[in-house]
Amino acid sequence: RREAAMALPGLGLPAWLAFEGSAVADSSADLIVGDSRAKAKYEAREGGFFGANKFKKQTAEFNYTDLQSFLPKLYMAKRSFEIQLKQLNDKKIDVNNPETYAKLRAINRDEPVRRLRKELFRTQQWVKYTSSDWSLADTEYDRVRRALDEEDSQCLLMSRFEDRVPTASVRTARRSIQAILDAIDDLLLLVPEKEQEAAKTVADTRKIPTATLPLRSRKPQNSTNTTTKSASAPEGNATSPSASQGLNLGNASSIPFGSMAMDTSD
Repeated sequence: RREAAMALPGLGLPAWLAFEGSAVADSSADLIVGDSRAKAKYEAREGGFFGANKFKKQTAEFNYTDLQSFLPKLYMAKRSFEIQLKQLNDKKIDVNNPETYAKLRAINRDEPVRRLRKELFRTQQWVKYTSSDWSLADTEYDRVRRALDEEDSQCLLMSRFEDRVPTASVRTARRSIQAILDAIDDLLLLVPEKEQEAAKTVADTRKIPTATLPLRSRKPQNSTNTTTKSASAPEGNATSPSASQGLNLGNASSIPFGSMAMDTSD
């Protein structure tokens, strides 16, 4: 741009502006460059000529003074993870199916878990603001974030299994969810008990989405027993019906002949 400004003498401009060595020419070049930079900065902020991002201005400010405006959402997210852990401990759920963990990961991208990190940050800032200790709740906050990242990565890996998920991986997934619950409890210990009770009461009145996980497939018990018996029976049992008939005949021959005679009297 500066070179373009210095090429102005060839455009037939006045001599006082075309003189390369003058301070006026240098100041004119600075004005052109500065104007171009200001225009580029404006377009980057407003989103081009039509101003598509005119109303999308990042404020980078979080309201962490009103605790009850975000603490119930934290309890709702905690209840969502409690339901997930309960489902993984249910014997009816097919925990070795990769689809199970794909659906659990989808729940983590829905409300209220989707905004959990934001609510955790607000809670951390509220604790610091009320206690005037700017290093308080840092460890608990980082612990929850780390547990969330590990649980999400674990569900992603388990959802990509082509075959059945190993039992060891299932136990790891359960421990990951339990680690999230423990970390959230440690952070909530820094909040006064009265505030916790009020937020929990509000959270219990709201509904949260739950995942419909695949169930274990079971074969009919009668058909299984019949197949097992037929497979374990020896070949000699094929003549068992005739043997039973012979046994019945033997019992019939033991009956006195007189009692089996027909009454031919008039």
